[in-house]
Amino acid sequence: MALSLDGERLFVAERAGKILALEVDSGAVLQTIDVRPIGYTAIGGMTVSPASGDLYFVDIDANEVVKVEASDGECIYNPLSNPVYKSDVEFSQQEFSANCGSAVPFSLTKDFSCSVSGTIPNGTLFEQVSSLTQLQ
Repeated sequence: MALSLDGERLFVAERAGKILALEVDSGAVLQTIDVRPIGYTAIGGMTVSPASGDLYFVDIDANEVVKVEASDGECIYNPLSNPVYKSDVEFSQQEFSANCGSAVPFSLTKDFSCSVSGTIPNGTLFEQVSSLTQLQ
């Protein structure tokens, strides 16, 4: 959700790629912005620029920040992805595939998932520390 600078509109994102502009006082839907036709279906967060009042959202699947600008009641979608960054990522992906093969998937984010191991750890280190502590 994001509140307009004048406090009169509340922007609410739906998971399916729609943004609703609601009138704060009445709750009435003022506008529905459907970004699915241009490829955005996973809105992860929104904010309103304090400088311009423009609405920005992040699409998780596209990994892009998108600016929604009201102009004569129409919405204009301007992806803000840096073309140099995109080309650098594509180059890195090609280099990664050439060096590592396709067995390891290329990703810009780390996978911090963990799993539980049923192996009982070796207790000798603990025993050594414990006996040294007792001697002191």
